[in-house]
Amino acid sequence: MTARSLPADTGRSRLHPGEAPSPYTMVNIFTPTDGTADRLLDMQMQEITRLSEAAGEAGWLGNEVYWASDSSCLVIVTRFTDAAAAANWRATPDFAAHLERIAPLVARVHSIPVELIATHSPQGG
Repeated sequence: MTARSLPADTGRSRLHPGEAPSPYTMVNIFTPTDGTADRLLDMQMQEITRLSEAAGEAGWLGNEVYWASDSSCLVIVTRFTDAAAAANWRATPDFAAHLERIAPLVARVHSIPVELIATHSPQGG
């Protein structure tokens, strides 16, 4: 197995000269209210489509959507160009309206910024 260390976004001291920072990444874990799991997933997929152009203009780079095998939560990994772009997007009326639309379907949400430290793959891969 080979490992490749990558630069971190917020830890500038981890960057080597000439390296660009990684995107700002958030892991968002949504727990649906009772009986709304499928509706939450559908709503989030619609919201991603609806908001993608405006979010992209704000510095959104994309996301990945994961569904827990036991249907207990929805995990969305979101990437922005940097932390300021993410903060600016969260301050927009579009994002506020998004939160209002999904609120009835969400029992709780836990969001945490993460830094990519390394990637691993089989040797030769």
